[in-house]
Amino acid sequence: MSILAEYGLDDRLYANALGRIRSSDDHSPREKSTLFLMLFVATGALADPAQGVATVERFCDNKTGGHFGTTETTVGRGFLRSLDQPRTVAPNLGLLRTHAGNSVDMQIHPLTRDPRGTVIGSLPKTSPSITDVGADASREHLRIWLEGGRWYAQGLGSTNGTVLESGAGDGDIVIEPPRDQREPGKIYPPVEIENSDRLHLGLYTTFLVIVD
Repeated sequence: MSILAEYGLDDRLYANALGRIRSSDDHSPREKSTLFLMLFVATGALADPAQGVATVERFCDNKTGGHFGTTETTVGRGFLRSLDQPRTVAPNLGLLRTHAGNSVDMQIHPLTRDPRGTVIGSLPKTSPSITDVGADASREHLRIWLEGGRWYAQGLGSTNGTVLESGAGDGDIVIEPPRDQREPGKIYPPVEIENSDRLHLGLYTTFLVIVD
């Protein structure tokens, strides 16, 4: 991981893949050892964590019948709020990973102003992305983008859902409920996010929204 980081590659993506293999219920200890070794060799040979992960996933699909699952947890309940009219100017925002006891990482993850937005997840296939997440974050968990002068977040069909804790004291807003609580066929609309809000992805990943 330190070598990947030294060369500007995504060491968190590699770590997330290791975590997925370790927590998988679909593979025996022997199969997990094979997958660990394959991930190490493929990532090193290709000098690309994303391609290394893709190689191991293809092997799982074709040979072992397993997959990289997401650890299921439960998040709190809240409510959906309606969207206001768009503004014309918006600040640059970033995400700061926070931990229990209100400790925070020093690294700020900037959010792109590109209309495609930023995907947050453990094994995203798009760029730009944020992979600094916990074990129960889905591979593509949440998308954040700028539109009409406002920042929005929308769930991507994650296993454990996302809750927004309002920095203005307006309570909790469910961006996307956990999979086992979602209404079949219901589409959960984007939710506006602002400076000082907190985003809870499952139980183990919390980001503070800040002006970057």
